Amino acid sequence: MKKKSNFFFSEEEKETLKRDIIGSAESVKSRERNAKIKKVFGYAAVACVIGIIATIFYSRIPEKTGSDIERFVQESSEGVNFKSDQVTILLEENQINLSEDSTEVAYSANGDQLTLGNGKSIQQNVNSKNKSVFNTIIVPYGKRGKLTLSDGTQVWLNSGSRLVYPLVFSEDKREVYLQGEAIFDVAHNKEKAFNVLSDNQEISVLGTVFNVSVYPGDDEQQTVLKEGSVVVTYKEEKKQLQMVPGDFSEYNIKSKKITTRKVDPDVYFSWRNGELTLNRTDLSSIIKKLSRYYNVEILIKNEDLQNETFSGKLDLKETLGDVLNTIKNTSEFQYEYKNNDTLVINR
Repeated sequence: MKKKSNFFFSEEEKETLKRDIIGSAESVKSRERNAKIKKVFGYAAVACVIGIIATIFYSRIPEKTGSDIERFVQESSEGVNFKSDQVTILLEENQINLSEDSTEVAYSANGDQLTLGNGKSIQQNVNSKNKSVFNTIIVPYGKRGKLTLSDGTQVWLNSGSRLVYPLVFSEDKREVYLQGEAIFDVAHNKEKAFNVLSDNQEISVLGTVFNVSVYPGDDEQQTVLKEGSVVVTYKEEKKQLQMVPGDFSEYNIKSKKITTRKVDPDVYFSWRNGELTLNRTDLSSIIKKLSRYYNVEILIKNEDLQNETFSGKLDLKETLGDVLNTIKNTSEFQYEYKNNDTLVINR
């Protein structure tokens, strides 16, 4: 009988060996999977750390958008009160409330002296911490104001308007920011353009006379040129429009549509003299202007009446009641005060 070879296994031994081999293979696969997982998590951890470092780094870089005056406007827009009973000038450290006899103000050529209409003078530092110093004039509803800037430019401000401007302009540009409506008689300087900035457009001139209306509550923003030449840049549309005397341009914020036509500029400048000239103007637009001019909330309850148009001239030096009675001469409507502060117009 031959001796059993060491290379032969019983069935039980074969099963045990098979289990050991399979177990060993699975252990190897498991270690490989764990290594891959650790590798992936390692990459993720590195990416996460890099992301955190980048976030911290970039968060420490201040966001810089726009010019100095635009950043100043962004920082100082809160708390503007158009329902005050006085024209106000916000200085760097305090504010001045102007009485009725001092609403015309002027700056000296070097910007360090502000002279009020009553003759009172106020001294200011032109530069603060090597930065330009800006003042803000706020003309509330029911008031008007006039301002002469340090370069000699004259600005007439209508009710519910705000103008931000430097005490003295920089060497390379003249920039102001307008909210509301104003007439500009810009001092000519062929070396340095004068720019009127607003939220949706920018007007650039060398020396000219124009009216611009950019009230936040209006869908339309309007520019009318009386003298000289201006270039209007519509920021969102990235379009420019060159205007000549007698041109009217309008930008509709909702539809993004730009329209132009020829007009009589005096119609749009008449408010400076206490008049409102109408040329087939709808009552809704008239009432909006009267509401600001007299600082009274006015509502039109009849839709057909809102769209009715009028032509002629209104004397804004009269009372609101007298002005409404003048309009009533060509139309039938009634008006009355509700809650002592709101005037309601209806058929």
